[in-house]
Amino acid sequence: MKKLLGKNVDWRRLIRKPANILIYAYLILVFMIYPLYLRNGYMDIDESKYFFFSTVSKWMIMAIAVGIVVEVLANTENKYAFSKPTVTDCFFLAYLLITVISVVLSIDRLAAISGYTGWYMGGFLIIMLGIMYLFISRFSVFGDGILTLIMVASTFVFILGILNRFSVWPFPIEGSYAIEFLSTIGNIGWYCGYISVTAPLGIALYILKTEMSKTERIIYIIYLFIVFMTSLTQGADSIFIVLGLMFFLGLKYAGDSNEGLYRWLETVMVFCVAGQISNIIRHVNLRIFTYNSTNMCDIFNDKLTTLFILIPVVCVYVVLKLRSYVPSDKFKRFINRVMIIIPAIIALIVLMAIINTCFIGKTYDLELTGKETELFQKLALKFLYLNENWGSGRGKAISVGIRIFENQDIFHKLFGVGPDCMGTYIDGASELAKELEYYFEGDVLTNAHCEPVTSLVNIGILGTVSFYGLILSFICRCFHSDDKRCLAIAMCIICYIGYNLLNYANILNYPFMILLIAIGENYMKNRKQVE
Repeated sequence: MKKLLGKNVDWRRLIRKPANILIYAYLILVFMIYPLYLRNGYMDIDESKYFFFSTVSKWMIMAIAVGIVVEVLANTENKYAFSKPTVTDCFFLAYLLITVISVVLSIDRLAAISGYTGWYMGGFLIIMLGIMYLFISRFSVFGDGILTLIMVASTFVFILGILNRFSVWPFPIEGSYAIEFLSTIGNIGWYCGYISVTAPLGIALYILKTEMSKTERIIYIIYLFIVFMTSLTQGADSIFIVLGLMFFLGLKYAGDSNEGLYRWLETVMVFCVAGQISNIIRHVNLRIFTYNSTNMCDIFNDKLTTLFILIPVVCVYVVLKLRSYVPSDKFKRFINRVMIIIPAIIALIVLMAIINTCFIGKTYDLELTGKETELFQKLALKFLYLNENWGSGRGKAISVGIRIFENQDIFHKLFGVGPDCMGTYIDGASELAKELEYYFEGDVLTNAHCEPVTSLVNIGILGTVSFYGLILSFICRCFHSDDKRCLAIAMCIICYIGYNLLNYANILNYPFMILLIAIGENYMKNRKQVE
């Protein structure tokens, strides 16, 4: 417990700070119990998760508020509680204000408050998290242990996800044998969303930490193995956005020291080992794996791909170790060039996709047969053809979101149709609802599968600008901080943004993202108290 709070904790002073204790209790409940909480298995997982989160948050907000009043009346010192607001604070306040206005102007106020049935991402959730952001960032003092707590909690979730993929259910869960569900989180999309905001924390801390004992190193490597094993076996390609961003950002900051470079290479090796162990298990028992597909996950967990990556990485690692290599200025310049080249390649791919979609890809609308069809498919790079079918229907969802936004009047373009009200809007537009019901074979479209587009529809231009303003301002401030914990949290937030460019916010990634920002703000505001 002492490690969780910090090394130099004055326990008598802490007891006089009830808000601090209650905030710790809240974070333990949300990060440890909430992901594992199930009421009736997977049958109503969305409702049960929201019930737990909203109930805990409501009661803890009231309790913490009372604790803060007690502290203020007792004249407890907390010079950071009422200090000048940061840029991130200002953006957050604007985000909350616009959310309230969006609810007032929404097409269905009740739905805007509670959120669409099954999603519950309405204004009430946002306001609760806004209040907790204020409490956590200003009325508590955290040590490194709070981050350890998050990693320990996510480890249990990831282990269950791995076991489920290999046909092992440690305890009976109603509906658990459906392959689209994992661990105690829900479907693959929700599970990947949870991975995107929690798993990068441990990866970043392992690469960034300056000092680490052998025991701590072993524990981190085990954690990395679990993260990579569940990432490679869950079944969705979009997780590679998260992994790619983590390896990219990790290399950027690992190149500053020899120890950081070694740890980055070790991280790559653990990734490869996880892929090969999955490959071995799958070939020992062909029926054990519950999600066979032909996507990128199978390329890395069912073939020798990671072995071919592992061999050269191990060779480089051994050579550098034997030479006791210390990164020179020349090497750092090389890393900086790589950091430029990789985004340039991504930009080139995007350009190719645009050209392919606007010109070459139009040939797909022609009726071609035999070798001619195969030739055109190869020349046009069909995987870069951004039509409605692209990305398992994401193209359709995104285009619908853009269409809805374009059809709004000026007020709803500025403030949106209401938090989590895109589904409600579609339900009220009979022709659009029929079109989507036919296209998605009866499934309801509640978001654009692209958070920026969904945000534009739900909370408008002003809400989207304030939301991404608070995120980007926080990330920039973390990058200018010399606190490695803040940098690790910033990497989590970047992975969240990257993942949700082709996915959606939900009650199992959005709350964790906001709470991590609050913890990072706390570190930056109260740093002198935890050193």
